[in-house]
Amino acid sequence: QLAEQFVSPFIYLHAYENSLFLGQMDLAEKYYRSYCKLFSEEELESMDNKLDDVLFEVNSFKELANLSGKEYELLLDNVTNILDAHKIRQSAMKFYGISEEKVNAMIMVVKTSDVDLLADMNVELAFSIAEHDCLLNKNYTVWFESEEDHTQAGNTDSTHIARGMLNVG
Repeated sequence: QLAEQFVSPFIYLHAYENSLFLGQMDLAEKYYRSYCKLFSEEELESMDNKLDDVLFEVNSFKELANLSGKEYELLLDNVTNILDAHKIRQSAMKFYGISEEKVNAMIMVVKTSDVDLLADMNVELAFSIAEHDCLLNKNYTVWFESEEDHTQAGNTDSTHIARGMLNVG
């Protein structure tokens, strides 16, 4: 809502990232375009999470999963509800995909190192997804992972498999 009232790079970027985490790609594009109008081409070249890159990652995930746009939003709505219930912030989305092996994963990187809480959140996510017939029998997996796991992992094999990681600034 703030992005509708104020012209601010920070607010536009925050609205863009929040829209990505909610699966609202049309809104994400709107806020990305508004953000881009405030910068030169050179400044934008160094930006993480450019819209075209993000759309490629999201669309690849949705296509391999056989998810519609609305189903993708519903999936992320389930994720957001669990994060909100536990007052946990998301710091990134990571996509893994190997089409030959039919691997299609979306990892929600979150700001907690509490392994018991992460386990509980992952169980809640599984049950939450199971309540929606349209999300069942699709080719995807999604889970929560600690932000610390990604900063400590460094340059591991899993890093080489990653298609992309969408980070929050």
